[in-house]
Amino acid sequence: MKKHTPNEADWSDLTLDQRNDIKGKIIAALDYLAIKDAVVNWTQPDQLPHWQRIIEAPWCSRVSRDDVSRAREQAIKRAGISAPMNGIVLKAPSKRQHKEDFNQATFRVMQEVIKRTE
Repeated sequence: MKKHTPNEADWSDLTLDQRNDIKGKIIAALDYLAIKDAVVNWTQPDQLPHWQRIIEAPWCSRVSRDDVSRAREQAIKRAGISAPMNGIVLKAPSKRQHKEDFNQATFRVMQEVIKRTE
């Protein structure tokens, strides 16, 4: 297996440590750009020869696609990484993610209610 550094654009066989390094750099760059509450996942789609970082942030649903694209490019530049085409996707959260977030929040509230009644 060929070793890659996170600065190389070939993401076909990144290790877990390399993926975590890229994730940390991108999240720090998004935080700097005031894009908060991002949910990040790695995926390896069948149609692509490399890993893909999917970043879902509520901020993306409040701005234009051009603004999202500019923020993505600024984050990649600030993180100091080179990503393959479609290697990093920044988008609004999916409806499924909204539902999962709501369910987790509801669960936390219910736990608090149960603790108070005990």
